[in-house]
Amino acid sequence: MAEALGIGLLGAGVVGGGVLRALRGQAAWYAARCGRPLAVRAVAVRDAAARAGDPLLEGVEVSTDPLAVAKRADVEVVVERMGG
Repeated sequence: MAEALGIGLLGAGVVGGGVLRALRGQAAWYAARCGRPLAVRAVAVRDAAARAGDPLLEGVEVSTDPLAVAKRADVEVVVERMGG
């Protein structure tokens, strides 16, 4: 199978968390439609310390810097779901 499409997610609250759950829960569906698997490489959150140990973010690099997530070499697509 082709190399995974790297995704950077900005925001992991109600909406961003829902996006992350959908990408993980429907991984085969998205892979079939995109022609390759999707992989969330990093997530930017407002308070990384408050999200430490959050099972939703397990296996994903967590940052408080959205620009750093967007500039990562392994991120091809950025999904912005930040609220305020």
